[in-house]
Amino acid sequence: MKCKNCGFDNDVNGKFCSNCGSELHSFEGKTAKVKPKLYLDKKKNKRNINSLKTNTPNLKLLWITVGIVITSILIAISFDLISHKNPNGRGLTVERKSSNPAIEAQVTAIASKFACSCVTNECNYTSLESCTCGTASEERQFIRTKLEKNEKPDDVVVDLANKYGFLKSEFVSKYKVSPSKVWNSN
Repeated sequence: MKCKNCGFDNDVNGKFCSNCGSELHSFEGKTAKVKPKLYLDKKKNKRNINSLKTNTPNLKLLWITVGIVITSILIAISFDLISHKNPNGRGLTVERKSSNPAIEAQVTAIASKFACSCVTNECNYTSLESCTCGTASEERQFIRTKLEKNEKPDDVVVDLANKYGFLKSEFVSKYKVSPSKVWNSN
């Protein structure tokens, strides 16, 4: 049956136009007395779809937020690993040993005159040449760097004592360092 309003070809038994929703008239000219089924007005339909879009969570924004949070966590973890701090606040130093055995022997000799300055329970004032903590590595690297620049071992001892302290008391008479930089095992 053709709709008189829009010309759409509808089902023969239909009471309303499937396209525009107008009443369809039968051959006898009678109109149907049945209430029309719910149809969507094109303008209302657009508004309803738009309102659905604004009421549902925006998944793109959600994924962007999740991505930012995960990236931030990964950056924080990476930064923590890179700048791993010792209890005394100094950064973790990777110890780079010298290829010159004479320098390494001097590093060990100088380090044996000091206790580790990190003052944690783990080190418990271990002698600097055998301590394995990050602070001990940093101090030995300090010694190594000075010796590689051809500084005198006695000057390196004084510099190390002034910077980190913890010169063992039995070596105080040989080096001019402040009493506050001396470690007393008693």
